Amino acid sequence: MTPHRREVAVPHLTHDLLADLVLGNAAAGGADEALRHLARCGDCRGRLARLDRVVAAAHGIEEPDLPAAPPERVWREILRKLTPPSGKAEPAG
Repeated sequence: MTPHRREVAVPHLTHDLLADLVLGNAAAGGADEALRHLARCGDCRGRLARLDRVVAAAHGIEEPDLPAAPPERVWREILRKLTPPSGKAEPAG
């Protein structure tokens, strides 16, 4: 009878560390350990790949793709609807 190998639970990489790896901001020591973890952990490799796709898509956004600020008339209408009939704005709180 051969003894069973017991798997040791290894914590997964944090979202922050994965983001640092994708952005190239991970410190050398932490990156080495993280890369070793990624070599054996399909879950973290998948999370890293998804995050990498998000970052790549964000880098591809150009200014015309971003939403424009609402026109001034929209802000005036919002202010009109938020201002009570007395004409004085209600205190926040």
